[in-house]
Amino acid sequence: MKKDMIIGYLAASNPEDKHAWSGTIYHIYRAIKNTGVTVIHIPVKERPIVWCYKKCLKFVIKRLLHKNIRPYYSTRIAHSLSSSIDRGLLDSVDAIFAPEGPTNIYSLPTNKPVIYYTDATFKIIVGYYKSFSNLCNWNIKQGYLVEQTALNKAHYAIASSEWAANSMIHDYDISKDKVKIIEFGANIDDKDISLRE
Repeated sequence: MKKDMIIGYLAASNPEDKHAWSGTIYHIYRAIKNTGVTVIHIPVKERPIVWCYKKCLKFVIKRLLHKNIRPYYSTRIAHSLSSSIDRGLLDSVDAIFAPEGPTNIYSLPTNKPVIYYTDATFKIIVGYYKSFSNLCNWNIKQGYLVEQTALNKAHYAIASSEWAANSMIHDYDISKDKVKIIEFGANIDDKDISLRE
């Protein structure tokens, strides 16, 4: 008898929450479930020490250096978050789908195939968005390392745009065979669409 595939959905957000990431997390989760596979949520939980470290880091960088910081793109926080994920849940699945960024994959303690899904790489959003501008140099270096490590670890790297896919290939030297493009959907249910005449 053939065993049904079990996919681990690695996310800090609750995949049943329609509001998380403007519905993206929920709708991707539902789409995977609708293929007939079993999907198990593998939560990423931030420990209190990580929260304190993140707050202190932001305070020091902003006050002393007058720079911005993206704490989830620091290797220390990425390691703490990704290495603390429940190994029992990781062992219970056949593959892992990770739609919330490279931090959750960075030190993920598993040999299971990882499918990483993103709308942009760290390299292309630095300086593109205000919140990713004026970053301190070590944060840029560590952010690049966190993304590179996640992309290297992934069995497939799925981008929601050609822009992100090209960055994976050219900025991070990821094989074209490993990179796939699947655009984000509309994030609405059919029942929520009203047809007007």
